[in-house]
Amino acid sequence: MKADAKKLSLPPIAFTDDQRHEINDQTLENDELSAEVDPFFGSEQGDVVELWVGESRSSGDFVSPTYTVDDPSNVLVVSFRRIDLLKVNNKRAYFGYRVNGGELSTLVGIPVSLSESAG
Repeated sequence: MKADAKKLSLPPIAFTDDQRHEINDQTLENDELSAEVDPFFGSEQGDVVELWVGESRSSGDFVSPTYTVDDPSNVLVVSFRRIDLLKVNNKRAYFGYRVNGGELSTLVGIPVSLSESAG
């Protein structure tokens, strides 16, 4: 990511309409919630994207795995694991990411309602 781009806010993670309504067992595939990080200003090949999930806008954790940008002009498909989503189960969860250890992106708040067992 270019140095002058670090001051710009990153766009939110893109979720489907169904996912934005509620994250539940039906929105997961193979115990993962897929989402997309749209191309952002200053993105470069080799940038490392870390996902973040929290129970409030100020309390959360970066989660595995990380993703490397191969082509900065393409959408980057990412996934949140069920094990991480269960930490915010039955709450409104907030989702974001950072690039190369920079500032957190704009957050997206979505209710999470999962069964406790893997689907």
